[in-house]
Amino acid sequence: MNNQIHIVQRGCGWPRVGKIYASILSDEKGGFYGSPIYNFLLCPPQPINNLLISAQGMTCISRGQTNSEGKEIFDVFDWIGASNYPNVADWVEELHFGFHQLVERTFPFEKLVPESCYFPVHPRAGIGDTAPYFVDRQEVKGVPACPKGHEQHTNPSKEFLESHPAICTGLLWNDIIEGEKIEGRKVLRKMPSFTYEGFSAPAESLAGNDNHYPAFFMRIPIGRIGNWLVYEDTKQHTEQEALKELEKLDQRLKRVQIVQL
Repeated sequence: MNNQIHIVQRGCGWPRVGKIYASILSDEKGGFYGSPIYNFLLCPPQPINNLLISAQGMTCISRGQTNSEGKEIFDVFDWIGASNYPNVADWVEELHFGFHQLVERTFPFEKLVPESCYFPVHPRAGIGDTAPYFVDRQEVKGVPACPKGHEQHTNPSKEFLESHPAICTGLLWNDIIEGEKIEGRKVLRKMPSFTYEGFSAPAESLAGNDNHYPAFFMRIPIGRIGNWLVYEDTKQHTEQEALKELEKLDQRLKRVQIVQL
């Protein structure tokens, strides 16, 4: 499998020297180790409820379980900034270049274990009134209608639509804002290094933030397949400080690589 680093401008900008990035290299098909990125989506997205998640950086939260070695399992929750990624689909589609998230040096690296997972949180990942989306859903090429293949999501019955159904993650490609109109609801969404097609909400009134709520929408086994990239600082060599912090990682997670920009 030819996995590779794609150094591109992301929604949050270019990589910065001396910084740590949690990374999963993409394969030749734009997936992770032979699995399409859509396979990692949760359906439905899960409301954050009372989870204390910082709006700045990553938050480690205990799963309330221990692994076979008796170590507490912590997962990583990361708030995706809507200023850089107004749509959930913006962030997901960018994963075709690989997973690449800035991690502050103050992050508790010592808490991670092989079972640790990464959960991205977005303020628009949950939709309150979903029935109109199911009724007028438009197919997006290459994106599964429902990432988990739920029958009621792909072929909703009248009873299902009347039951105030939870959102299907596939509907988020039918909820695009800040897209360039092509025809009808079809829009072209432009990101710094790529474009993709989707559809605006089925009714203008449904596109407002009052119909949305924060939720996490993806589960990535970062402890098993994640890497750690540190971009070399050829002038001040601040990457050495970053490498020192990564020494706190569990020995099995020390997949560290120094990268030149």
